[in-house]
Parts: sequence; structure tokens; C-alpha cells
Amino acid sequence: MDTSLNSVSEISFRILLGLSVYGGAMTESRIASIDFISTYAHKYGITEINLNGDGEFILAEYAYRKNVVHESIIHLVRSGLLNPKVEQNIFLYSITGKGFYASSQFLGEYADCFRRTYEKVSMYLQDKSDREIVSFIMNA
Repeated sequence: MDTSLNSVSEISFRILLGLSVYGGAMTESRIASIDFISTYAHKYGITEINLNGDGEFILAEYAYRKNVVHESIIHLVRSGLLNPKVEQNIFLYSITGKGFYASSQFLGEYADCFRRTYEKVSMYLQDKSDREIVSFIMNA
């Protein structure tokens, strides 16, 4: 995997961090949306800073990033770090023990800040459907 911005490597890292905090199963759409909002939480009025900085074209980044999240989820499932299951004809993904252990090895200021931000964002959005969250992203 490469190490560039918004690569499978970077997104996989954040998915593991996020799901280790969340503690439950999520749809791919919810994973992509909460990851995105967590990196730009200031834009959405949730935190004081955007973890990935400020930019003019973040909605274009969201469209691109959804594809990378899909690739990252496939990579994480194949690596045994995420567990897929089907519930009511919807794929849900949860972190495995191996994935939780891997996420615990991610140390440093960014990892800690992302975990805290992800927790705030997921709590903020807990009562919203996947569609409502996507609408929230698009209309901010």
C-alpha cells in the first residue's frame, strides 16, 4: 500500500482507529461519512479544528474518498482486521480482535486526536440514518 494522502493505507489506519472507538458494526456508507466528518469536524461545527486542515474542495474529496474507503474495507477484511456480516440485506463491518490490537499500536498525537474526534462525531450523529448523515455532509 502507498502512503500518500487519502490512500488505502491512510484510510485503513483511520477506519481501524474509528471502529476501535465506536465498538459496533457500521455500514460502508456510515464508515466513510463519519471518517470524513471526523477529519473536517470544525467545518461541521463539532470541534475547534479540522484534523486534515482547511480546503476549498472538501466535497470533491468526499466523493473521491468514498471509493478509497471501499478499497480499504476490502483490504481490512482480507487482512482479518474487519469482520463483515449481512443483516437485513445490508453489509455491516466491525473490528476484529486482531484489528483492535493493530489499532492499539497506532500511537501519537494525530491518532489520539482522531480517536477523540471520532467519538464526538459518532455521538453527535448516533440518531441519524446513513442518508441523513450524507445530507449533513452535503449541506454544511
